Amino acid sequence: MTELIVAAVSKNTNAFGLWGMILVSRKRQAYEVAANDINVKRKGDMIQVAGETNPEILLDLGSFGFEIPKVLDTDVPAAVVEEMFASIAAQKEGAIE
Repeated sequence: MTELIVAAVSKNTNAFGLWGMILVSRKRQAYEVAANDINVKRKGDMIQVAGETNPEILLDLGSFGFEIPKVLDTDVPAAVVEEMFASIAAQKEGAIE
């Protein structure tokens, strides 16, 4: 299972009405996807995808209604990934208390 965090969401849609999103895994892999109004996520949302992060194999992001998936060929800085996942963990802890 791979956890991905929505790192960014575009401020506008493309010519087909799709929102752009950047997803980041704990293994520092980044993905670019597009989604319609029904399937778009918010910045900071976490999704869990079956399979492991592998730059050679694209995860099944279509099962979330995401379109035009693309593996970005750059590693996300480790400090950024740490901060994003720590922020999500802190939010979860705050919701429990």
